[in-house]
Amino acid sequence: ANPAEYSEKFIHHCASKVASSLPVDSPDAVLRGALAFAHQKVNIPGSTTACLLMKHSGSNTLFSANIGDSGFRVIRSGTMIFKSQAQQYEFNMPFQLGHPSHMPETDSAMDAQLSQVELQEGDVVIMGTDGLFDNCFDEDLIEITGGLTGNVTENIVKMAAKELAQIAQTKAMSEDFETPWSHELQAQEMGGVREYMSTIAHAPAPTGGKLDDITVIVAYVSSR
Repeated sequence: ANPAEYSEKFIHHCASKVASSLPVDSPDAVLRGALAFAHQKVNIPGSTTACLLMKHSGSNTLFSANIGDSGFRVIRSGTMIFKSQAQQYEFNMPFQLGHPSHMPETDSAMDAQLSQVELQEGDVVIMGTDGLFDNCFDEDLIEITGGLTGNVTENIVKMAAKELAQIAQTKAMSEDFETPWSHELQAQEMGGVREYMSTIAHAPAPTGGKLDDITVIVAYVSSR
């Protein structure tokens, strides 16, 4: 089975539902409705996390519906002004959507975390799956997108997204880099979660990334 099939079909149905809902009066309802529509439509084995964003026409408000540990960040003038929070039952167990006939314990669109962010010209929005955020610190995201100022072209934005994905992949495949994932592992070890670590107090801090799906989208806010 192709593990990406469920996610690909899911986001396709989300996009089609949002497109059929235009123009939008209530972005929150549309985004949550898109998640619910896709959740009902994709009746195959599998599951997914999801992050949907929508900029409301006629305003600078960015609306989001997020479930699980995918998410997004907003960077303004080299400072991260917003970051979505991962939804997890416990360490490495994120909320997920799967068709109830294959995944009776599925979460639902009603569990999605809704948020709003007021954007300004020059802001950078980074969306990603946990494969990005488990392997790249916020400082990495700020550094790579720091050049997105002034006359920013679509190609420059695409190159930034590609570079972030490549860095995340490099760290995911390494046992040497410190990553958000290795820091979280250390925090869990210190809490006694990993029972096989019998000498936690004397063990070196773990390093290395987490092999996982990596999807990155970068957007630059411009009035042009």
